[in-house]
Amino acid sequence: ERSTPIQMADGSLKEIGKLRDGDWIITVNPVTYEKEPSQIYNHYIRMASAHKQGLYKIATIDGRSIVATGDHAFLTQNGWINATNLDINVHKVIVDMGEYRSLISLKSIEHLTQDVLVSDFTTMSSHHSMISAGFVTHNCGLVKDSAITTYLSLERDDSYIHGLLVPYLALMPSRNY
Repeated sequence: ERSTPIQMADGSLKEIGKLRDGDWIITVNPVTYEKEPSQIYNHYIRMASAHKQGLYKIATIDGRSIVATGDHAFLTQNGWINATNLDINVHKVIVDMGEYRSLISLKSIEHLTQDVLVSDFTTMSSHHSMISAGFVTHNCGLVKDSAITTYLSLERDDSYIHGLLVPYLALMPSRNY
């Protein structure tokens, strides 16, 4: 949804629909969970129906919610998962808690029927992620990066994997940008 707040590189929030090519946002490295600044390009606004992936409202047990197209991926304990494939009984999403990123359980996933204006963009960063309404999300159409992220995730040591499986556990401090 084009009113979704995006974390900017200076720490402020800006509605995704008001972003412009060249703006600096915060991305999240899917391996280290560090925040990193990146410029954006190819920003667009279009009707959700143009994605042909449906529209979903995703809510967590701590009260966060976001509306996203079905092809928008969310960073979970199992890597990037598209909104259409999220399962409240299986997945926990990674959310931004300021200095840390944490896993939060999903409360609900609702398929929406209205057609609304949505917005997206591409990042200069190879991570292609953003912090949207506190959720660590990915640009639409994640295909080529998912196999790489999964492979790299397998390289973590056991203590790091354990940290990802504990709800509300602070995963890693971030730099301030």
